[in-house]
Amino acid sequence: GAGGLTAEQMYSVLEFGAPDRKQHVADNYRRLMERLATDSTVNVANKIYVMQNYAVKGAFNAIATGSFRSEAESVNFAESAAAAKKINGWVEEKTNNKIKDLISPDALDELSRMVLVNAVHFKGTWTYQFDPSLTRPFPFWLSETESRDVPMMNIKKHFAFNNFEELGFSALELTYGGSDMTMMLLLPNERMGLTALEEKLPTLNLAELAGKMHKQEVE
Repeated sequence: GAGGLTAEQMYSVLEFGAPDRKQHVADNYRRLMERLATDSTVNVANKIYVMQNYAVKGAFNAIATGSFRSEAESVNFAESAAAAKKINGWVEEKTNNKIKDLISPDALDELSRMVLVNAVHFKGTWTYQFDPSLTRPFPFWLSETESRDVPMMNIKKHFAFNNFEELGFSALELTYGGSDMTMMLLLPNERMGLTALEEKLPTLNLAELAGKMHKQEVE
């Protein structure tokens, strides 16, 4: 619903390109939501709470419901305790009671006009489970010369893996059973290379990295 300079700034921060790509962004999000709807490990829900006696424009509501699956509901923010209870109740329901008290009554008052809520609940099970009996001490390095033994899980299976030597790290992908979701782990090749890896993160294309990884036995 934003326009002018506000829209330009939002699209710049979110790296969506120019504001005239609004429909393109909405279409991509709709396809993402449709894909996630078939995945049993994740539940994504969006909702718009609007101050009572304020109407949402038809065009905005059509995009919100059609592309973002986000219905609008009228609420009286002046009654902050009741409004917060309603919003928090919805969030708890959509996150299987994992997220409670998301919004405080103090955050709402008679001047509040709209609250956008996004709830994500994820519960996945590894395709290959870690055997607790294989957990054993390994050195965790605190500096180049100082380490401390800590319990670490251990597994030896075929995973998507690659050592990106030119980037200074290795990447491993763990899959979840019955899901397209994966967890990508990045490990610096240098013992104290975590800071350098963190600095690279904003420039990395994870989809591109995944395309260069290959199944191989990894321990």
